[in-house]
Amino acid sequence: MTEQEAVNLVSANGWAIADVPQDVRTDQVCIAAIRNNWQVFFNSIGAGNRTKPVSSVAVNIDGGVLQYVPDGVIDEEICFAAVNQSAMALKWVPPRHMSPKLCELAVAKDAWAIEHVPPQHQSKEICEAFTRMDDFDLSRISERNRSMALCMAAVKADFMVHVAVAPPDSPRQEKRYRQLSFWHVPESLFDQFSEPLASNMCWLAVCTSPHCLAKIPIKFRDERICRQAVKTDGSLLGEVPEEKRTPELCKIATENYWWAIRYVPKQCQTADLCLDVFEENGVPFSLIPDALKTSDLCHAAVKRNYESIKHVPDNIRTPEIELIKSCEMALIAIKGDWNNYRYVPLHLQSADMWLAAATQDGFTLEITPEQYKSQDVCFESMTRNKEAYNFIPNEIKKSDLFKNRIRNFYNELIDQSAWGQYDLYLVHPEFLTYELYLKAIRIDPFTITEVIRLDYHTPELCKASFREPYDTDEMLDDCPKALFTPNLCAAVAEYGTNYNFICIPDELKTHDLCKIFVSRNGLNLENIPDRYCRNVEICQIAVDNNPRAMDFVPEDIRSRIVVKRES
Repeated sequence: MTEQEAVNLVSANGWAIADVPQDVRTDQVCIAAIRNNWQVFFNSIGAGNRTKPVSSVAVNIDGGVLQYVPDGVIDEEICFAAVNQSAMALKWVPPRHMSPKLCELAVAKDAWAIEHVPPQHQSKEICEAFTRMDDFDLSRISERNRSMALCMAAVKADFMVHVAVAPPDSPRQEKRYRQLSFWHVPESLFDQFSEPLASNMCWLAVCTSPHCLAKIPIKFRDERICRQAVKTDGSLLGEVPEEKRTPELCKIATENYWWAIRYVPKQCQTADLCLDVFEENGVPFSLIPDALKTSDLCHAAVKRNYESIKHVPDNIRTPEIELIKSCEMALIAIKGDWNNYRYVPLHLQSADMWLAAATQDGFTLEITPEQYKSQDVCFESMTRNKEAYNFIPNEIKKSDLFKNRIRNFYNELIDQSAWGQYDLYLVHPEFLTYELYLKAIRIDPFTITEVIRLDYHTPELCKASFREPYDTDEMLDDCPKALFTPNLCAAVAEYGTNYNFICIPDELKTHDLCKIFVSRNGLNLENIPDRYCRNVEICQIAVDNNPRAMDFVPEDIRSRIVVKRES
């Protein structure tokens, strides 16, 4: 392969230089390949072929390839060519070729290249050029070059971009406050500022972002600066020196952010302030000091959130003059959650309070003091939980008025029921009557499996369990043997499905039951016990009903069965 052939080859496809013999890879061939695809410079061209002419062409196409130029080939001319093509190529310039002129060229093309400018070359001109960028970052300038004038200019620029001229929906306003230039002002520099200049810079900083207050030295956190910060973010009250936390400043902070109340000094924690914070911002009642919890404040707190009763001081609950209001607080708390009874002193408990608890959970009757177990409380408890019956005083249990109220409630419950057997679970056994069972079965036939009183298994009740259009196939699954009374078995034989009949224990399937069962459908002969399959009478009844039942008649008695011919 000749040199010209190689040039023609790589001019069409730079990657083809990999097929060019090493002795033919001249500068002309390499340059032709790079012009077709500059990436071959570091992928396919070896270090021995990266001569100055070849490297010069490469860096003029992409300055970043300066990092792949052999150290012995790099000179000032190549460095300038690379930086001129891409300012960020400054990163790969060897220290011996780094010069102020080269750094100025890089920063002039792209101010962000300052991060690769060595501190000794960060001249005043370079730093000022960088601060003129809309999105400059003071942290890119070495700390020793952050002069007072430069820092002030940077803070002013942030203020102009983020506050003064930025439109409300500008993404510039979303810049995180930790990236603001003020956070990168050296602390030692504050001592060199004159007080007016430092105060002015701090003011601009908190106007740009109130969180800059944490960076401001204590001696410069004056009333104007602190007010500006907490007005925007009340949580910054914690950064204000305690001696400067005036009542007015605390009010501004808590109006902006209720959680700031934890930073309010004790001498400023007035009852009015706490009440304002609570009512306007919903501050957790637990954070307000007990000494400031007046009856009005406690009443407002419990009214807003019944859980606040836990944090009402004892001295608020005790004075006679506040007794009515305290009882009202207790009632509100119990209506919210009956478990709050534990926070209500005995002298504030009332029948109304325990009635409110009973309307939530019948189990509360167990802990209700005897003097408050009125008929209404017992009734409400029973309607929520049948087990409450165990804690009702005997004189109330014996009361006809109470019994009638409970019976009427259970009757209404079943009358309005959509699922008989499930609502029947809510009825206490003492009040489970035949009439209730019958009502429930008429709503839900499956209720029959819950009727444990065998004397209730009347023909009427059992018949009501097997009716159209209900699918009762699975009704007797897992039904206890004791519940298969004669009346239930008779109802199954007369009205039940094949599967219902199969569920009856074999020893309970009598001759009469089988006769009734096959008389409904002769094909039911298939499901009667074997001992009745050889009964000529039963087989004849089945075949009379359906001649196809002959398929289930044992072979040895078929000759004795008469099949009626249709006329």
